[in-house]
Amino acid sequence: MPELPEVEATRDNLERWSAGRRVVRVERRDPALEESLERLVGARFVGWSRRGKALAAKTDRADGAVLHVHLGMTGRWVRDPEPERAHQRLVIELAGPGPRCLAYLDVRRLGTARLVGDEVEAFEGLGIDARDARPSAEVLARVLGEGAGAASATLKARLLDQKRLAGLGNIAVSECCFFAGVHPHERVRALGMKAWARLAAGIAEHLERTLATTIGRDEIAYVSEGGDNPFVVYAREGEPCPRCGAPIVRAVAGGRVSFFCVRCQPEVSG
Repeated sequence: MPELPEVEATRDNLERWSAGRRVVRVERRDPALEESLERLVGARFVGWSRRGKALAAKTDRADGAVLHVHLGMTGRWVRDPEPERAHQRLVIELAGPGPRCLAYLDVRRLGTARLVGDEVEAFEGLGIDARDARPSAEVLARVLGEGAGAASATLKARLLDQKRLAGLGNIAVSECCFFAGVHPHERVRALGMKAWARLAAGIAEHLERTLATTIGRDEIAYVSEGGDNPFVVYAREGEPCPRCGAPIVRAVAGGRVSFFCVRCQPEVSG
């Protein structure tokens, strides 16, 4: 499933491929997508922005409408695909130099592409962005450690709550918590400011590591599709911890899988 780094790489690609270019044709190959997308014809893409896992494309339409995109679990944008390539839900043909068309592919059809009133509507309900906001210890302690349910909430549940901190997914939580030396199932009430500071640094480290390997790729592969595992602890059950050598553990909580080192990431609250 695409997380913040993959979505940011997608934003970077779409910006390079379409900014300043006019839409000459929109083909909705999936009738489940809204007819409103056809109103893009004649509009010029001004630029693409992102918050968390959501994308928004500003256009020069007089009504200020923007294209809102969420990749879901398997969505991706590619340029000039072969006509017979499967799972093309939406094709946008562009005028001018560059790729002739952009196609939205989505095997499981859980993503969305639609016109909304403005960028505010496109990002409605999302918390602060995990990268652009560069959250500090104080911000994380407030956003994740306070509010209703904080007495029993786990760190992982709060990190995955897109209304609080937008962009992190299951992979990121395992990686960020490892870098921070905190257990993903720790209760947020048990975390002190030193732990929140380590977590802020761990989030930044994971995102920058992953962005370095994704930005600039024309097509982004997801971990679920196989290939080399680029992560430090995610999906490495039984392998030695890169810090202490203890075996990496796999555990399920709330229906979500976590990977961690019990020696480097002791659970204090139990």
